[in-house]
Order: sequence, then structure tokens, then C-alpha cells
Amino acid sequence: MRKIYLSALSLIVASGVAFSQSKTEGINSNNVKTRKAACIDVAEMNAERAGGSPAIWSDDFSVPSNWTTDYDPTTCDLEWEVGTGLSAGGPAAIATIESTTAANGFAMIDSDEYGGETGGTCVEDSWLQTASSIDLSGYSNVVLEFETWYRRWNYEACYVVVSTDGVTWPELTPDTDISGMNNVWNVFPDLADATSLSSNPTLIRLNISAAAGNQSQVWIRFHWTGTWGYTWFVDDVKLIEQPANDLVVNSAFISNTNDGNEFGRIPASQLGTDFNVGGEFYNFGYLDQSNVEATFDLVNSSATSVLSSSTSFATAAVDQTYNVDEYPSTSSVLPIGLYEGTFTVTSDAEGSGSGTFGNNSYLRNLEVTEGLYSQDGFGNHPAGYQNVGSLGTNSFTDAADGFMMLAYYPVNQELAIEGVEILLSSATVPGGTIIVSLHDTADVFADDVTLVLEQTDVIDITEADVDAGGKTVLFAQPYEAQPGGYFASVEMFSNTNANDIRILDDLTVPQPSWSTMIYIPNDQVYTNGNAAAIRLLTSDNVGIGESQSLAGVSVYPNPTEGLVRVGVATAGTYTVDVVNVLGEQVSTSTISMSTSFDLSQFGTGMYLVRVSNGEASHIERVVVK
Repeated sequence: MRKIYLSALSLIVASGVAFSQSKTEGINSNNVKTRKAACIDVAEMNAERAGGSPAIWSDDFSVPSNWTTDYDPTTCDLEWEVGTGLSAGGPAAIATIESTTAANGFAMIDSDEYGGETGGTCVEDSWLQTASSIDLSGYSNVVLEFETWYRRWNYEACYVVVSTDGVTWPELTPDTDISGMNNVWNVFPDLADATSLSSNPTLIRLNISAAAGNQSQVWIRFHWTGTWGYTWFVDDVKLIEQPANDLVVNSAFISNTNDGNEFGRIPASQLGTDFNVGGEFYNFGYLDQSNVEATFDLVNSSATSVLSSSTSFATAAVDQTYNVDEYPSTSSVLPIGLYEGTFTVTSDAEGSGSGTFGNNSYLRNLEVTEGLYSQDGFGNHPAGYQNVGSLGTNSFTDAADGFMMLAYYPVNQELAIEGVEILLSSATVPGGTIIVSLHDTADVFADDVTLVLEQTDVIDITEADVDAGGKTVLFAQPYEAQPGGYFASVEMFSNTNANDIRILDDLTVPQPSWSTMIYIPNDQVYTNGNAAAIRLLTSDNVGIGESQSLAGVSVYPNPTEGLVRVGVATAGTYTVDVVNVLGEQVSTSTISMSTSFDLSQFGTGMYLVRVSNGEASHIERVVVK
């Protein structure tokens, strides 16, 4: 069974940061030196390089004999693979790397498949290295660059090692203190447990000048060591000259909850006006940078700025990382719509038209909705930023039937929760069943998922659901959620893995450990998952600015084949809004007396019909057959 070491409750109590700001994305869990790897979007780097100087050396794994592989036989017999058509195996296989030249070959170390076959108890120790030396005479500032794809588990390390004789190599384990070694780099020192890289592929750049600069013979080794991890892919390796001026933005965040969570979609009533924004950047050039400015700008669909912040640094020193954490506010709650945030860093030497500016910004999107509340941002992420995962009944041992995924949602103002929308992986096999529930956070943190606030009957997962990529599930009655924390859960039954169910998990934005939980039957709650696509369908929009229920209104027939009549007892000015299960307003109109509407044009399903006179409102759930 693969799971986190601690239960949700013990993890939160021990850390002492259950609901404090935790968007660090840079906590170093290993005893490693401070020099960093730069993680860059591949498309941005290719655009940045257009017309630039060629690489000193490169290899795209199209010739496997350019590389040698080996392992420590006293600990394991896990070997790197080099070739075409490779893919991860094991009980929780990750996607294959989508590198620039993946079609002609890449390298892979598959700890997940190996650990699943051997029981996952040994410390694996395997490496891949250049078969021949590389001459770097005359190059004092050298950067190793490669495309990669990787998901971390919890006891492992991915190292890059440089040798100048091809014989002398250090002994390495996940616990090795490499702070005194100038030829060893931990590639992912900041990647949290059970977390993936933000994009597939990610371009890694390591400054290896200390070991390789001006050396006539250099061998490069990729060294994996750990116990039953996932899979590490490597492709398109290059050696380039390090630029003089190169500020790199590693990450950015935009949060409205002050507890580290970033929600892809937030109902307007839950939004508020205070934000927490910022990011992390690193000076990867070989010169200090002066007059550094880090800005965060949030714009609406018309490219008008609605929120901004700015932080200045007199100097950004070589090989140093800087974090920006600001708390700007908006003048009022943001209107419904999609907003794009950009975190940008500039300096005197590296502005928008100079230096290697292509990696100086990072994007985050946020949607304000009528009623849809989602951790995930699927469908809204900026191009090139989305990272898709999934979890389900075949992800863990003993999880075939009764396995649960739970997504956390804070409620700031009273909220009517109508049900949930679930996004299903295409790997889901029709024929399974689910039960959807709503829980109080205190019960989940106490490892008790038997206590529910609201629950559905058993619901079938059909072929139509899998084809549609999701399922909408409504509670018998809306749950009136008071301010506090809640978990929406989906309990899955796969008929002993004959009809496995997998729910999408958004890995794009690293979330706090409690954001997405899992429960394995007869066990406890664990902090696996990142941002489960278990979305709340709410009718909170009916209460914005309206505290009274509007009397004398009727909406009928219900269910209907499309035609509904909205009846009002007194003539006047009324607004009629129709909202679908995605929280989207599909229709709005003004009436003065009873009127009929045809909803068939919007398709079958459930709709919320709100009738308002500006002071009070009436809401009705209408089912179109």
C-alpha cells in the first residue's frame, strides 16, 4: 500500500500550520546545498533561444549507446531504460514524458513498477551516465539543461553528478549530506512529498560550473536513489554557456483564503476583497542583479488591471532565491468572470527587451462564478501550465471498494450546497457506483468519515458519464452550510476492480496537504492527492445582497420537457436568471408579470431559476427532461 506516513489529524497537529499561510513551494526537505535548479517552461525557453547561439553539447537519446546504465547490486537490480515507446508501470503509473524529441527516444527509471513487484522495501540505487567524456575547455560558466517529468513520493532523491575522470563517483542515498560536494546537485530539493512537477515536460537548468567549468573531460550522471517512488523521465540533454543576466521565476500564487489554498473557481459570495499573491524567483545568471522589481498584476477579460502589487529588491545576488508574499486588496468583490494573474521580475540588466527575459514571468488564473466552487482549475489554466493526474479504486492496495476522495472547501458566508460535479478520468470503467457525501472538517481530521452532513443514494457510473468526462450529482435537498470548513467526498465501489473509477486530480498548483484527502477502507484518512476535481454546485448567488425570500412566486411544471411558467402574484419589475450546473448564467431577462420560458434550448439537466425584485428573491431547482 502506498500512502503518506501520518494521518491527516496528526500531520496538521504536528506541523502547527493547519490553517496558516503555507504557499512556500520551496521548503527544503533534504539536507542539501542552496544552489538551485531553474525550472522553466519549455516553450518559453525555445522562444527565448530563437536565433541564439547553439549548445556546447547535446544528446536527444536517439542513440542509446551514447549512454551507460548501472546499479548497486547489493541494494537492488533496478536499471534505467533508454529507448522509444517506454511508459511507466506499477500501481500508480504517471504519464509518459511529452518532451520535444520523445518520439526518437528518452530515458526512464521506473521505481513504481519495480517497488510494486519487489514489495518496495529496499533502497534503490541506479544511475545513467554519458558513455564518453565531454570537452568543456574554454567554457568557464556552464549550465546543464534537460527536459524532465517526475513525481516525488516521500523517500528518494534525484541527483546530477559530474566527474572529471569517469571513475570517481560518490555513494549517494536520499539522506546524503551533499553540502560539501561541489559536483553533486539535488535536482528537485523543493518538490514536496506526493507532488508532481508543474508541467510535462519541465526544463531543468543546473549551473555546473564549479565542477565542469574549463574541464577537458566531463562525464554527466543522472543518479536515482530511493524506496518505491514513482518514475523519473529525462530527455534532450544539453550543455550551454551560462548567461550573465538571468532572473528565473520558479512559481507564483494567488489565494483568497489566507490558508495557502488556491481555488480554480470561487463563487462571488465566498470571495472577499483581500488577496495573498506573490511567487519565487532565482538569480541564475553569473552576475548580481540591481534594482529588481517583482510585480503581480491581475487583469479581467478586457485586460484591465483589477489588482496589483509590487516589491523591490536593491540587489538579487548570484545563486540566491527570493520569495514575494504580498496582501493587496480590491475596492470591491470582483465581478463574475475569468481573471489572469502575472507574476513578473525585472532588473536593470534584464528588462522586457533584454537579457533572457523569456523565463521572467509566471501565470495564474482565477474564475469568479455564480455558484461553481472548485479546487481544480481544469479548463481555466493558462496554456502550457495544466498538469493532470488522477486517483481512484486501483491507485492503492485494498481500495477497490469503499475508497474515498475528499476535497476541502472553506465557507465564509452562508452557502446552499446543491450537490457536486465530478470529473472522471478516461481510465474509468463503466459499471461502478459512487456515494457522494458532505462532511465537517473536524470529523475528517479525526479520521471519522462515517459522520456525514448530507449524503446521496448509490449512483451508477455509466458509459455516458465516462464519455462526457464527468458526473453531476444532486443532494435530495440543498445543504445550508454555515461559515466553516467542509469536505465533499466521493466513495467509490468498483466491483473488486472490475469497474475501476478514477477522479481527476489537478496537479498544476501545489496545494496544502489537507486540500485533498483519501480514505482507504478500514484504515484512516491520508493526505494524498492535490486538488481533486470534486466541485461544489451551489446556489449562493441567490443570496447576494438579498436577505429576504420573495413571496408569491411559482415556477412550474417541474420536471419539464422545456417549457416553464414563472408566475408572480403582483405586477412589478422582476429579474429572472437561469443558471446551469456549472454555475454559468445561461439566461437573464426582465419581466413585469407572469411569463413562460423555454429551457429546452439549454439541454437536459438541472437548472436554478432565480426570480428577484432587487430586495428579495425566490429560487427553484428545475429539471429539464
